Amino acid sequence: MGRILDGRADLYSLGATLFFLTTGARLFAADNFQSLLIAHATELPSLASEVTPDVPEELALLIDVAVLKQPGDRPESMEVWSQDLRAWQEGSLSRERVRELKAMARRGRRPFEPRSNLAPIISAVAVLVAAIVVAVVLMRSETVDPWAAIRQ
Repeated sequence: MGRILDGRADLYSLGATLFFLTTGARLFAADNFQSLLIAHATELPSLASEVTPDVPEELALLIDVAVLKQPGDRPESMEVWSQDLRAWQEGSLSRERVRELKAMARRGRRPFEPRSNLAPIISAVAVLVAAIVVAVVLMRSETVDPWAAIRQ
């Protein structure tokens, strides 16, 4: 959507995967694909520690910062994030770094304001889905032979 992709997009994907692996839940609850797209674009993801309280606090924090909405709010690279993960695994993630990660998570969980060019896309998808639903309902409700006019 007009942004330059960097490693933080991959970090988001990895974070979403780890979220699922540690909690057994998807990052966004949705009944269908359209709802999932809208939730992804407009809602903040759940916190791993809220979904599954027994996830270790620092691991949940690392997952939470990986899936922050805005790429600029996430750790600056996969390398930095993986160093933090490695430090957590080894039990050497410093208190100072945990404080930095918590501050990063707080900043990144501010109310999300979707980009202004997202509204037309969501509206277009909604109109398309509504048109398809109307067409299906009309097709099922009428028993008119569509070829009758041609046969006469």
